[in-house]
Amino acid sequence: MVQPMMSMPGRSQMLVDWLVETGAAITADLMVKALGQVHENLRKHYPRGSASVLLIHATGHNSITVFHSDDCVLGKLDTNDGINWQTSPHIP
Repeated sequence: MVQPMMSMPGRSQMLVDWLVETGAAITADLMVKALGQVHENLRKHYPRGSASVLLIHATGHNSITVFHSDDCVLGKLDTNDGINWQTSPHIP
């Protein structure tokens, strides 16, 4: 069960702190719920604002899970200094 998140300002560091303190296993479902709470909290205080987020959860077993919204994207530099985009913008 996801506990109530935080009051303002609801910034990225607070999200990370909350995830560390929750004690629950970090799963995709937990991350989606946590990000939903952050979004809801920010929307109440900044109805005309927008926020973008990209959060990477590394399990330490050669596996990562990436959560992103809006225009935050993840890319990998190739050998020719080009960028191979791993995610694409999610703009509603």
